[in-house]
Amino acid sequence: MENFYLQLFCGLAIWVFTTVAALAPHTMIRCFKMEDTDGKPKMWLSLLLCLSGGVFLSTCFLDILPEIEKGYGEIKKTLEMPEGGFPWPHLTLCLGFFFVYLLEEVCSKYYHKEEEGIGHSHELNLDAHRIEQNKRSTVFDQEEASHQLFADNIENESEGTADSPRKKCKKSDAYFKALTFAIIMCFHSVLEGVALGVKNGTSEIVVLFLSLTLHKVIEAFAVGLQISKTIEKRTTTTTLVLVLYASMTPLGALLGGGLKAIDINAIHRDIAVLILECLAAGTFIYITFLEVISHERAPKDNNLLKLLAVFAGFALIAGIQLATQAV
Repeated sequence: MENFYLQLFCGLAIWVFTTVAALAPHTMIRCFKMEDTDGKPKMWLSLLLCLSGGVFLSTCFLDILPEIEKGYGEIKKTLEMPEGGFPWPHLTLCLGFFFVYLLEEVCSKYYHKEEEGIGHSHELNLDAHRIEQNKRSTVFDQEEASHQLFADNIENESEGTADSPRKKCKKSDAYFKALTFAIIMCFHSVLEGVALGVKNGTSEIVVLFLSLTLHKVIEAFAVGLQISKTIEKRTTTTTLVLVLYASMTPLGALLGGGLKAIDINAIHRDIAVLILECLAAGTFIYITFLEVISHERAPKDNNLLKLLAVFAGFALIAGIQLATQAV
């Protein structure tokens, strides 16, 4: 029971630190201008996003994957499985990657289909107007200039109307990506909390709490930056999503404590946690490479600075991992 209260305190402390760190970028983006006069993101914002990409990269390859290898090794040892064999964890990881990839493509195709349907209707209306204008121009040559001016006005209006669905589609697509990203990070946070909840010794709990707090503060800032940048105009939604994300690690700690308290087969529990970790790793890889780093690398300006920012984020988590291993 003493350890339960200690774990409860650690979970609440992590929630406070994570909430503050996640909401800090949202406040910063609201206070400072995000874009230059030409519409490009501010350089400081782009570098911070690259830094967050490095954080996610390091978290995936230096935190999640080693835990997967360790967990799979313990399961193989318990079940007395032969060495080698098919790499089931890596397959599950790839399935997580392809699942998020498929989910995003399906939703993107749905939004784009709506956009194309609206765009085609405007083009048909514009073509009909032009045909009618050509018929009239053969009879009224003296009014050709005025008809041309009228047609140009109609075309400009049609293009403006067609742009609004495109903008709406882009906003919906970005909103969906932000929510998908938040769900993935919540999923990962629950698993981190479970690791805290299943610990038994006081010293083990304290050491994991300190390392997890450092890791979560940096990760939460990166998550808050990504979500706030994507849906910066939805203040209430952004705040709710980030607070929900911050609550996932304490929730995972409670789940871990519950799993430890109830009478459940340890090997079944370990296999379930391993599968969830593999799926989370696959989604992490997708987010890191296809959403964060590739997006910030697309504009061909200051790429060396962006590379340094990615490496700095990577080195930050790597340093924390080394420090916690030495404790």
